Amino acid sequence: MSHLDQPTVTQPDLEAGLRDLGLAAGDLVQVHSSLSAFGHVEGGADTVVDALLAVVGPTGTVMVPTFNHGAADIFDLHTSPSTNGAITEAL
Repeated sequence: MSHLDQPTVTQPDLEAGLRDLGLAAGDLVQVHSSLSAFGHVEGGADTVVDALLAVVGPTGTVMVPTFNHGAADIFDLHTSPSTNGAITEAL
C-alpha cells in the first residue's frame, strides 16, 4: 500500500488524538511508536515529535527507546543512531 492509499494525518490531528487519549501539559510519557501505523503524516516523524512536545508542553517529558542494537560500539548522543524507527531518531 502506498502512502497515497493511507489517510493523511496532520499535526493538529495528532495533537487532538493525543489529548483524546488523556495526554496533557506537564505529563511524562514514554512512547513506543510506528510512523507507518499513523498513515501518511504530513511532515513525517518530525511532525509526530512536534505534536507530542506541544501537548506535554515545556513542563512535560517525552521519552522514546533509542537502542542502537550494536549499531555503534560506543554510544555518542550526537552521532549514534537509533535503530528503533524514524520517530525515535527524530526526537
